[in-house]
Amino acid sequence: MKHYSWFTGPVFCDEMGPSYTYQTVQRDMVQSASWLAKTVHLLNEGGTGYPPPPMFAYWAISDLYEEQQLSTSNLSFQVADYGLLCRGDSSYANSWDIEKPVFQAYRLLHKLGDFEISSSGGVSTTDGVNLVATCDSNNNAIQILIYSHFATQLQNSTPTDAINLTVNNIPWTGSAQVETFLVDTTHSNTFTTWVSQGKPPIPTHAQWDAIRLSSNLNDSVVTTPLTGSTFTKTIPQLHYYSVMLIILTNPSVVSVKSSSESMVKNSIPISLSTEISGGKMILTLPGNGQFTVRLVSTSGRTIVSARTAGASTSSISLAKVPAGTYLLECLGLDQKFVKTVFVGK
Repeated sequence: MKHYSWFTGPVFCDEMGPSYTYQTVQRDMVQSASWLAKTVHLLNEGGTGYPPPPMFAYWAISDLYEEQQLSTSNLSFQVADYGLLCRGDSSYANSWDIEKPVFQAYRLLHKLGDFEISSSGGVSTTDGVNLVATCDSNNNAIQILIYSHFATQLQNSTPTDAINLTVNNIPWTGSAQVETFLVDTTHSNTFTTWVSQGKPPIPTHAQWDAIRLSSNLNDSVVTTPLTGSTFTKTIPQLHYYSVMLIILTNPSVVSVKSSSESMVKNSIPISLSTEISGGKMILTLPGNGQFTVRLVSTSGRTIVSARTAGASTSSISLAKVPAGTYLLECLGLDQKFVKTVFVGK
C-alpha cells in the first residue's frame, strides 16, 4: 500500500493464520503458537514508515462457524477447523471453549509491558530463536518473550536449543521475582493431550476434563538474587516451536499472597467471595469480563466447571459433588484467583 501513494487509508486484515489450507493440522499444533509470536513481533519491527495495521485479526475465534460443515461424529480437534478455541461437545460444558496452543501465545503476548526495550542475540526474520523485551511504565517489571520458530523443519518439535539470557540495567537491585510461562509440545498444550489419548473424535467426559486441565497456562515463580543490576538465566533445552515468557518483577511491589487465597501479578486486588447455601455455591466474582470457574479435587480432577461474567453473583450446583476439600479456581484472561473451599453434605 505504501508503494501506491494515492492510497492513504488504513489497512485492515481480519483473516490471518499460519495456513490458508485445511490439509494441515498446523493450526491446532504448537507450531501455530510460535508462528503467531513471531508474526506479531515482526509486525512492529518495520520502523515508523511501515506501522502495523490498526487491526490484524486471527481467523477464527472458535471452531464453531458457518463456513465449515460440522459433523456430529467429530467434536474435538480436526484439521478443517481454524479457531483459537476447540468446538467441544454441546452436552458437556467442561469441553466448551478449550484453548489451543495458539490461544496461549495470545495470552503471553497480552502480558507484555508498555514499552519495547533494546534486545539482541535473536535471529531476526530467519528461522531459529528470537526475542522481544518490554518494560512497564513504572519500571517495576521487565518482560522477555522468547520464541523458536522454523518454516523449514517440517513441524519437527523434537530438536532443542540452549539459551543463555542476560538482562542488564535492571532499574532495581537486590532480587527479582521471576515468573516463567512456557508453551511447547508438553506444556500448556491441549492438542498433545488429545493426541496422547489416541485422538478420540468424541472424547469421554474424563478425557475432556484432562484436556481442559492441560489448557492451564504453565508457569513457575521463584525469587532470584540479582548481580548488581543484572539477571542471568540458562535454558538448557528450548524445543523448536516453543514460546516462553519470563517476567522479572521488583519484589517490593509484588502483592503478598495468603495461604488460602492468591492472585497472580496484576490481578484485581479483590477477594473472591463464596457462600454455600441450598446445595449451591454462591460466588461474587472479582472484576469485569469473562471468567472460567472450576472446582478441582486434590488429585487435580475438575469436578465442576462453568463460564460466567464478572463482576456479578453466580452459582454452581453442588448436587453431584462429594463432601471434601477442593480448590476453587476463577480464571480470567490475565487474572487468576485460587481459594480452598470445603463442601459438606
